[in-house]
Amino acid sequence: MSSMAEDTLQSLAQKAARGDQGAFSDLYGLTARRVYGLCRHMLASREAAEDATSEVFLKVHRAFQGVAGSYNPEQRFLPWLLSVAGNYCVDQLRRRGLESRIFAAPKAEDDAEANFFQESWSESWTSQTAPNIADRMVAEAGRDDVRKALAGLPDQYRIPLVLRYDSELSYDEIAATMGLKRNHVATLIFRGKKELRSELKKIRTRPEPRGF
Repeated sequence: MSSMAEDTLQSLAQKAARGDQGAFSDLYGLTARRVYGLCRHMLASREAAEDATSEVFLKVHRAFQGVAGSYNPEQRFLPWLLSVAGNYCVDQLRRRGLESRIFAAPKAEDDAEANFFQESWSESWTSQTAPNIADRMVAEAGRDDVRKALAGLPDQYRIPLVLRYDSELSYDEIAATMGLKRNHVATLIFRGKKELRSELKKIRTRPEPRGF
């Protein structure tokens, strides 16, 4: 997102925090699609993502009013919003009873490898500073291909990847959200990126459907 767009969101958020309902509506219009996309990635359901998006903005509205927590106008709005969405989705996954499948700590023997590589490609889905051919495959992939590839990943890899790159959470924040140690988060993200590259390769080599 450009600095101009970020400035616009920040200005609207500050107005909304002062009770400007028009500014809140504008914020919703500008960011709801991004929130929905994140929730769709995490919850793997269109209906669940729609419900989650509504709940997230209800939480944001209450935070602006100081009812449920509070929003600091000095915070960057978009990362804060996406962290609210990410945390909400994690709570929903926990309520589904998926802790053992999604939030289990990975095996310790891979921790050293993950710690070595954990910052090798950590800016964004479209980073142009990827260290090797395999990472460039992900960095240069189109948004639709990445979305399809993410949908094919096991939940335990998809969730931390989405929190990292869509919610823009740090490793420490993801660890706190998922109830894991930081090195476990690094391991999951490292493995998840390898799985993501594998899924992208499958998508790219899949033959195009023939017309009738």
